Amino acid sequence: MIPEDVTAGLGTFKGGEQKRDILTREEFKALFSVAWGDKRAYAGAMLAATSGLRVGEVQAVRTNDIGDGILHVRNNWNPIDGIKLPKNGEERTVYLLPEVQKLLAELLKETPWAGMENPFIFFNSDFSEKPYSDALFRNYLYRAMAAAGISRTGRKLDFHSLRHFAGTMLLDATGDLRKTGKILGHRDLKMTARYGDHESAEIIAEMGTAAANVLPFPDINVKGA
Repeated sequence: MIPEDVTAGLGTFKGGEQKRDILTREEFKALFSVAWGDKRAYAGAMLAATSGLRVGEVQAVRTNDIGDGILHVRNNWNPIDGIKLPKNGEERTVYLLPEVQKLLAELLKETPWAGMENPFIFFNSDFSEKPYSDALFRNYLYRAMAAAGISRTGRKLDFHSLRHFAGTMLLDATGDLRKTGKILGHRDLKMTARYGDHESAEIIAEMGTAAANVLPFPDINVKGA
């Protein structure tokens, strides 16, 4: 028996993994300026790259999660277990940039399940109880990268890289690790648990403003269609 927890204060250890790469700002603009062939894939990737959601959190977004300029990240989708809580077990609220909120509103108009209560925004055309597949998100992302001239050779670029892009962009813009961690939902930043709802709303608004000011947004003319 060990009298104390020797792992206290340590983060998750993952040995031997290739470090995940992220997009540059120029690559971000190029990626979202090409035709994707599917608006759901385009909008989902844009949401991850601007608000820092994981792919399962993107899949799980439903109508009631969307507010005015904000998104309530209440769930995560797992293909085995279905709807679950987010990865760290806690809900959070993130900002929604106007361009992204517009894309989500357009998807809501296009879903075949609009008559249902609280349908998935990233809908599955065949099954109302399931969202858009993570494999499709990945496949369309890789096609768009190729179309944008973004080489994956020697780089670990995947859908999760979009979340890393959002985190890096926010940290570069604000220099505030705690606030960035709050948006991304990192539990190991213990200070975030000490702040109430009022400050949370201020942080969300501040980080949204920072993102809007720093992102090299392409002209969105629904090239994801």
